[in-house]
Amino acid sequence: SPLKSFIMVACERQLLGLALACIGFLGSIISCALPTWRITKTFRDSEMPFSVVDGLWKRCVISPTGEMQCMGYEYIPLPADMKAARGLIIIAIITELLGILLGVAGRNCMNFVPDERQRRKMALTSGIAFLIAGFFVLIPVSWTTNTIRDDFQPIESLNNPDHLLLKKMELGAALYIGWFTTVLLFLGGGLVCSLTYCFLNKAYFNTSSCFLEIRKRCYECFHLKFVI
Repeated sequence: SPLKSFIMVACERQLLGLALACIGFLGSIISCALPTWRITKTFRDSEMPFSVVDGLWKRCVISPTGEMQCMGYEYIPLPADMKAARGLIIIAIITELLGILLGVAGRNCMNFVPDERQRRKMALTSGIAFLIAGFFVLIPVSWTTNTIRDDFQPIESLNNPDHLLLKKMELGAALYIGWFTTVLLFLGGGLVCSLTYCFLNKAYFNTSSCFLEIRKRCYECFHLKFVI
């Protein structure tokens, strides 16, 4: 029947949105753990003496030979953008976890919650949580990206003040993962929210006017036709 077909499509797309959000959840954890948020390279006579890599939890120095030495921010000052990014990313991860739990419990094809109306509310809350988490990831990623200047800047050498070095900043891998994570969270959250809004309640079929209105909105969402 048309209703059964719609429910199957809705379940599949809701599962797709939840899967995208789960991948975004993993991306948030990886982005939080990686130390490569901001990379600062110094050049002298076309050579790269060393690189400084800033992360949310530590700063690493890479020598020309490839040797890496890392130090936590308990020993060095934590930049303001990194401090804000650390808090926002942690909040985003917690929000995504709650959204996943609500999304699994509120799936239309599951019976964890007997009340269908409560399931729809939980699924809608799950989608909203993913959207909010997407903003929590987007803000620190955009802020850190805005602090990075890709042009060469002269700085004084610590060993020889009369000799100038050239400094260049680059985007780290964690920022690219953060952008990708933001897209996944927005797609997953939007998909879950739209499906919850358009999902048909069986009680509405008792009234033809309500059914016509719901059919119109669901047709606009999924381009599905129902024959009364």
